[in-house]
Amino acid sequence: MENVLCRSTYCQYQLIDYLDLLGLQGLYPRALELISLPKAVPTTTRLQCSLMSDHITVLCKLNQVVNMAHQLNSDIANITNHKYVAHQIALLYQSICTNALKKCTFLQPYQKSIEDNFKHVKNTINSSGDTPHVTQQQKQWLLDLTSGIVNTAVSQLRSIIPPDIAMVTRPTK
Repeated sequence: MENVLCRSTYCQYQLIDYLDLLGLQGLYPRALELISLPKAVPTTTRLQCSLMSDHITVLCKLNQVVNMAHQLNSDIANITNHKYVAHQIALLYQSICTNALKKCTFLQPYQKSIEDNFKHVKNTINSSGDTPHVTQQQKQWLLDLTSGIVNTAVSQLRSIIPPDIAMVTRPTK
C-alpha cells in the first residue's frame, strides 16, 4: 500500500482533491494524512496496520472454515444424494490447512480426523451406485466433525486475538 501512496506528487494531489470534492477528508483524516505525508507515518503505525491486516486475514479464513463446516453439516443432515460430499470435505480440509490458520492449533485434531477418514468416505461414495451416499457411521462422523469445528472455532475466537489488538478491543468498564 505504501508503494501506491508514494507514487507521483501529481497522483497524490489528484487523490486529495478527489477526497475533498466528495467531502471525505473530514470523515477520514488519518487516510488523508497517510496520502499527503506517507513518509511521515511512524513505523509503529505501519506495524499496527500490519497486525490488524494479519488478524483480519485469520478471521476471514476462520469464517470460511466455519461456513464450509456448517454447509457440509447441513448437507449431510438433509440431503440423501452425497455425490459432492468428498469434494466438500476436501475443500474444508484445504481451508483448515491454509497458512493463515497455522496458529489456530485448535483445528489440528479436525485436520487429523479428515486425513484419517477421507479415503474411506470417498471410496464409499464412489462405490454406492446411482445415488451416492455415505454410511450411517460416516454420516455421524461428519456431523460430529462439522459441529465440532463450528463450536470450537466460535469458542476459541478470543484466543486468536493478538495481544496488541486485544488491548484495543477490550470493552471499558
